[in-house]
Amino acid sequence: MRLSRKIFFICIFVFIYTGTFIQYSFAENLELNTNAYTSGNTIIFDLKINNAPNDVKAFGLKIEFNPEILSYVSWEQEDQIKNRFNYFDCNPQNGLLTIGGGTIDSIKAGESINLVSLNFNILKNQNDTLRIVNLVDNFKNWTVKDGVIKNSQSSYEDVNQDGKVGLAEVINLLQIVSGF
Repeated sequence: MRLSRKIFFICIFVFIYTGTFIQYSFAENLELNTNAYTSGNTIIFDLKINNAPNDVKAFGLKIEFNPEILSYVSWEQEDQIKNRFNYFDCNPQNGLLTIGGGTIDSIKAGESINLVSLNFNILKNQNDTLRIVNLVDNFKNWTVKDGVIKNSQSSYEDVNQDGKVGLAEVINLLQIVSGF
């Protein structure tokens, strides 16, 4: 009985260790989170650095978003990162957010931090993707994970107005889930 417990705990340990290793091995270097929302809300995207592949003293990037769906409001930084920059700014321009900065105290290789939180108002009840593009300076050649917004309202829509759930409603639901 004791041997089977040891084997059980060893298997659990290996499973947890492997899962953690896989999670960190496949995380992108720059990542925007996925958000669920309900219509008419403000939504926050966190731009995170995961296991920086190199030291960062200066960086730049752009985030593309659909200005018919989202309206940029502001950006915020947590105290742990705010004092590390002698320059940091986010400039919006018609569906494009340019972010850049220079550090006093460089972000070290291997470090993981929340770089900035971006606040948007939702204008249109629709799923969309925020794309990280044009990485420059010390972010050049980093891997990215784009941000996604998903409508979390679970409302039934009677597509063909027949009062029943049928094929038309199923097709509509599949289109919503798949993002079409």
